[in-house]
Amino acid sequence: MEPILNPESSSADAAVMEHPADVTPEDASPPVAAEQETAADAASEPPATSEPSPVGADSEPDAPRNQLVIERLDRFEAQLTEHLRDSVSCSRTAFDHLYEEMQAYKKNFLREAQRPLLLDLMMLYDSIDKLRRNYEQASAIDPVTLCQNLDALQVEAEEILGRVGIERMSATPEKLDVNLQRAVKTIPTDDPEEHLLVVGQISSGFVSGAQPLRKEQVIVKKYTPRAPSAE
Repeated sequence: MEPILNPESSSADAAVMEHPADVTPEDASPPVAAEQETAADAASEPPATSEPSPVGADSEPDAPRNQLVIERLDRFEAQLTEHLRDSVSCSRTAFDHLYEEMQAYKKNFLREAQRPLLLDLMMLYDSIDKLRRNYEQASAIDPVTLCQNLDALQVEAEEILGRVGIERMSATPEKLDVNLQRAVKTIPTDDPEEHLLVVGQISSGFVSGAQPLRKEQVIVKKYTPRAPSAE
């Protein structure tokens, strides 16, 4: 059975096929579905005049992260401070302990180094004490014998000093040498050539190696011009 065609629709279609240019845009209306899709797309797009909302520096996702970093830095600072405090305390304790050991070593070293000299001085003391006792019991004092005993004590003292590198000045300048001598007394003289001439000794001088340890104390002459005579 052949389909029955609508005479009106058939004639209209034939007219369109024969004269396509006679069809206007109003006659070719779009389908209803296409109109609905166009309306939906227009509703989904934002207005052309709308602007995107700015995102601040302290937005919600970054705030917890910044707070976490700050807390970690605070903990690190506290740990570093405690470590430095402990390090300083340990260093100070070690320094004090080392200083005490050095002081003890220094005292022991000096005591041991001075021990031979101290023993010699004790022996010299015993010699002086023995001489004093002998003269206390003597009925008379012989000046010659006394001088001999004193000379022996002086030689013993020089030997003690010599064992530690100290010697008595044997030869001294005839005129004052301020590097080796010290004038403790002066005698006036009217002769310019006798100025600073050494005329006496108060105490001996001592040297250690080439360096003077104690200057010789001497008496010197000092030039004093004569006062003009009144005529």
